[in-house]
Formats: sequence, structure tokens, C-alpha cells
Amino acid sequence: MNTPLFSEYSPADCRRLFDGQNISPILPYESSPFNDEESETDSPGCISVSGAQEKYSLVSDGHFLRYAKQGEQGLYILKPRPHRMKLRMDMPVNEWQSMRWARELFGLPVAECSLCFYGDGEPAYLVRRFDVKPDGSKRRMEDLAALGNIPTQGNSGSKYEGSYEELASIIACYSVAPRIQLMLFFQYVVVNYLLCNGDAHMKNFALLEDDSGGMVLAPAYDVMNTRLHVEDSDFALSRGLFADGQSVSRSGMGAHFLYWAERIGLPRKAAVRYLRKALSQQKKLEQQIHASLLSKKALHSYLYHIRERFLHLQKGL
Repeated sequence: MNTPLFSEYSPADCRRLFDGQNISPILPYESSPFNDEESETDSPGCISVSGAQEKYSLVSDGHFLRYAKQGEQGLYILKPRPHRMKLRMDMPVNEWQSMRWARELFGLPVAECSLCFYGDGEPAYLVRRFDVKPDGSKRRMEDLAALGNIPTQGNSGSKYEGSYEELASIIACYSVAPRIQLMLFFQYVVVNYLLCNGDAHMKNFALLEDDSGGMVLAPAYDVMNTRLHVEDSDFALSRGLFADGQSVSRSGMGAHFLYWAERIGLPRKAAVRYLRKALSQQKKLEQQIHASLLSKKALHSYLYHIRERFLHLQKGL
């Protein structure tokens, strides 16, 4: 039995997540669906982080969150720690903190999120759906796999095929103000790289209908340091940055990102400016990691891997 990391949401979280409602972070359930005692070092082979995580739909009911009933539209998604995964108990905190850093340090729009807790104190990751309005109606949303006509039903591996250059072409084709959306996409990919998110596949980027009916990049979601939990590659997509599968060297990653920016139609100066701004956040990020709610082992692993990424991205600028 653990003590929840906090017993109430901040006023800011109440506004962002619950439209000002005072909602308890303690779920009306004693334990998560995965209250096993397996070793923290267990890892199911080459399974991806997304392949290991179950998701549950939640609704607010009075001052509490509960599982949505059949046919009920949930406004929230709950992700408990998985059944088997290295450092799996850190996974909810990892995603929550990584999403927060993506917004606060790197300026990305992100899905509103926090933690909530089962009765035994175990944390779970909570995120508000941005495609569902408070009245329950839905905004049109299409992930880039669907827009690219990539069949993923029954073939989960297909979402890892392709390149970020090809995803940029899909964004340019279907979004309004494509230059603005492509610059934002560039920022998404840079931050996913720096935070060691090796699961940024094509279904983890989407276009969302805005208030005028146009399609724009959805807020960032599913951002976490996957290196804490699995041995994955620098980029989730099989061909990496470039459509032709051009190999990239870690010793010149900054130059590769600049070349990629030019290939997707972005001004080199704008790309350089954002890369330098992102790199300038290393000290603040390290301070935030030290002060985070991650376990000691996860904290040191997070620091080790992001230091490598910052070092590699500096090369070639």
C-alpha cells in the first residue's frame, strides 16, 4: 500500500482538465487491473511501449472519475502502468512529466494531462481527450496513418513504416496553413528526439478539426522517454527522417535535422533558431528531472539518455 503522490489537483489543473470542477485524483477503485508482483526487470521481448499499455475511458461523476459504461462517451483516457515492462511503475509519471516538459520547456501544445491514483496509492496517467467537446460532441480527427492510407488494423507494425519526411508530405496535403503546421511538426519531432521517445509512430501524430473547420496538427500526445522501459531506436519510423531511408549519424544529428527541415520546405534560419532554443533548455530540463517524481533508478536513466541526445543534436549546427 502506497501513499498517493498528491491528494488534490491544483487550481490550474482543475481549470485545464475539468473546466474548473473540483475532481478528486483518487479513483473509486482499490487497485489497478495489474496488481501483480512480477519483477520490475521483466520485459516482453521487443514489444513496444504502446503495445504494452492498456487504455480505459473515464467520465467525471460528481467529484470523482470512474470507468465509462458501455455506450457512454468518456472525456478522459486512463493508462495504468502495464502488466510487464522494465521500470513499469515509473511509466505513468514518466509520461506525465515528459508531457509537462514538452509544454513548459519546449513550447509545444500538448494534451491536458496529470496523474490519478487507485485506492492503494498506485499512480495512473490521466489525459483529457481533445477530440471530444464538453457537450460530448466530437471534432473530426485523423491520425497520419489513416490520412496516408496505411492499413494498421491487424498489422500494428505498419504504423512504424515510412519516414518523418513522408508524414510531413501528408500534413502539407491535408492541413490549413501548411507552412505553420510543418514548423510545428518539426518541433514535435525534435522534442520527441530529445526526450528519447522511440514510439513516435505515425498514429501518434494527427490532424484535428479547428473551430473554423480546417485541419491543423493536434496537440502532442503519448510523449515519454521510452528508453526507461525498452531498448528502441532513435526514431520510431523505419526509414527515420528521410523518405529515401538515408542513414544518419549521431555525430552529426544537428546537421541531419537541418537538412530534413529544408527537404520538408522550412527555412533553414527558422530551423536553426528552434534547435538552438531547444538545446538551451538542457540545464532547466536536468533540474526538472532531478526534482521529478521518478524513482531514483528511472531518474538517473532519464538523465543519462537525454544528455546523449542533447550532445548529438549540437553536432553540425
